Amino acid sequence: MKRRVSIRLVAGAAAAAVSMQGCSALDNAISSIDALTAGCDEFAQGPSTIGSLPIDSATKAFVAASASLTSLVWTAEGNVLGACVVIDDDLGVTDTWSALASDGGGPPDAEVTEACKQAAAKIHAVLSTSAQAGCSLVVSPAHCTVDENQEVQCESSCASSTMCQQSCKYAAESQSTCTPAEAQIECAASGALSSEVQAVIKTVATNLPALLLVLAQGPLAVDAANNVEEMGGAVLANASSLNGKAISCATTAASADSTAAASMNTTANACTAVGSACGSIQQTTNPAVDAGSKAAMASGDAGED
Repeated sequence: MKRRVSIRLVAGAAAAAVSMQGCSALDNAISSIDALTAGCDEFAQGPSTIGSLPIDSATKAFVAASASLTSLVWTAEGNVLGACVVIDDDLGVTDTWSALASDGGGPPDAEVTEACKQAAAKIHAVLSTSAQAGCSLVVSPAHCTVDENQEVQCESSCASSTMCQQSCKYAAESQSTCTPAEAQIECAASGALSSEVQAVIKTVATNLPALLLVLAQGPLAVDAANNVEEMGGAVLANASSLNGKAISCATTAASADSTAAASMNTTANACTAVGSACGSIQQTTNPAVDAGSKAAMASGDAGED
């Protein structure tokens, strides 16, 4: 019913255009409305599908950057949730997070926070009661690099659009390549370690690297999310010059950017909590990168005081 009303309104407005510009004006008007009301399913299909959309290059670059960013964030959040749940299971923690799972396919922010909080609490409790073991965390952090060739290739379709070029930059950042992290807890005690401490050592070595990876990706992702979100506002402010499909996809992308930025912050905070519970970092193979990891974990410790 709503669809028929919309068409009648469009047809009424377009009829006047037909008298001056012919049938093509009516066809274009109806096509634009159809595209606007059809949504943007292509967004969920990723940059390759977005690349074939019949929209201007600046909006296309923005939407593609948003799709890359949200893909990174949802993957990171899912990996962190999975790692924290495994730590909880390995250490016999009661499930208090599943009940917080989001409805309707939304981001699992609350679930991630709870699962990682429980993991951090259990690790801290075990290591605190075994302080005489002299355990500390040793890490080799992940290191992420941006593919500048990918950015240049994207910018080749931007002409002189600064907004398009910025979108290409943030798309490349959200698709950065990262070396894997390594982590282990080492204890100075000469005697046998308790079974609980041994369980912590084993699960941290297996699962903390996934969290360290997100801590390496986090600064790039959060910076990209905040800037891409700002660009989305600029794109939509110029909506009068866009076709229906461009408006629909830009709206979808802008909404996703806002959600992604908040979720990435939530995920990074969860990672920091677990890393902080494992103790101070004693050594690393990459001091320059580790400076950021230490700062992140220190801020987590300060927040717990």
